[in-house]
Amino acid sequence: GMAMPLATQIMMAMGEFLQAWWWVLLGGMVAVWLGIRMYVKTERGQKVWDSLKLRLPLVGMILKKIEIARFSRTLGTLLGSGVSILMSMRIVRGVVINTVLGAKLDVVYQDLKQGRMLSRSIEKTGVFPALSVHMVGVGEETGRLEIMLNKVADIYDKELRATIKTLTSMLEPIIILAMGLVIGAMIVSMLLAIFSVNDINV
Repeated sequence: GMAMPLATQIMMAMGEFLQAWWWVLLGGMVAVWLGIRMYVKTERGQKVWDSLKLRLPLVGMILKKIEIARFSRTLGTLLGSGVSILMSMRIVRGVVINTVLGAKLDVVYQDLKQGRMLSRSIEKTGVFPALSVHMVGVGEETGRLEIMLNKVADIYDKELRATIKTLTSMLEPIIILAMGLVIGAMIVSMLLAIFSVNDINV
């Protein structure tokens, strides 16, 4: 008889494959997930994972802003409470979660121990945006470092809220579109199969 349309053949083949080998796919996904989790728990794995997250187009930008806001807020609060900058940096280092960024802050701490300015040190890391570096520099020059650090945190907290709001508003239509495409593909393959059967009967 006449061959069924390619789209229908593909859909049927996928269905048969999943029905016969679902347990292999499920087991494979679980094994991969467990393997990744075990690797990430190692020191090297954690560094690789943290580095990868920072390089992701949108996620990396969000994570950097979260860490910069957290760093600035904590450091500004500690300095405002009369804690020395070296002691404050040691405390802040424990607040930063990402190991890659944490390693850069270790370098900043060593620079501060040698008497270098905070603005120059954070600029050297290549992580802090020019605006935050400039604001920290102004704070150092005017003797209002803790105030400027809190302003930096305010700026990035505001940007984060705006970004998350935008992403949330975009998420719903994207999900609806994806579901529509999947359902549409299934309907088209079913219609092609029906038309194919009708052609055979004719």
